[in-house]
Amino acid sequence: MKTCKAKKMYGLAIMLFSIMLVSPTYAQNGPKGTLRVGAAKVDITPNQDELPPNSFGILDHIHSRAIVIDNNHTKAALVTVDIGGISDAQWKTITERVETEIGIPQNNIMITASHTHSGARLKPEVLNEKIFSSIKEATSKLQPAQIGYGSGVSYININRNIFDQERHGWWEGPNYEGISDKTVAVICFKTMDNKPIAVYYNYAMHA
Repeated sequence: MKTCKAKKMYGLAIMLFSIMLVSPTYAQNGPKGTLRVGAAKVDITPNQDELPPNSFGILDHIHSRAIVIDNNHTKAALVTVDIGGISDAQWKTITERVETEIGIPQNNIMITASHTHSGARLKPEVLNEKIFSSIKEATSKLQPAQIGYGSGVSYININRNIFDQERHGWWEGPNYEGISDKTVAVICFKTMDNKPIAVYYNYAMHA
């Protein structure tokens, strides 16, 4: 888990670094407010008649949340969707359309799934449209912004690699002495007068 989390945050850091600091001159002398950020969320909750047969109904609505960042040279998008996972093919379909219609380079788009086990399966074409809509809406809300980064710790996760002495093999289980990453990494976006726009964070834990 620690390796996966590190790779994800490293990739995110590189993407943000590339769009904010195009050159040393830009980084030092760029005008205040050059960075713009917009955020939006779109409800992706299926209709009652689209829920799985074993469902008890809708407790909380699920969403596609998007943050779009623009430094007047290029754009990037961070998207999180309340689904179990997203395939490479689905990412490709969505990001190609975003690049064509909105102008955000495909390689500057990160789409992640919250990996919820409580969300219903949506038709790919419906989900793709709603994810696209969240990015489009966030783009329409771009405004001058500030960005900040911080980190903290949380102790609710646990190492899940445990050695079974009877079977002489590894399996998933509570390993209280194993290593796990407790870091909560946070990126905050605020308006120029310090009002919140969005917060993006991650934590190494199975949902």
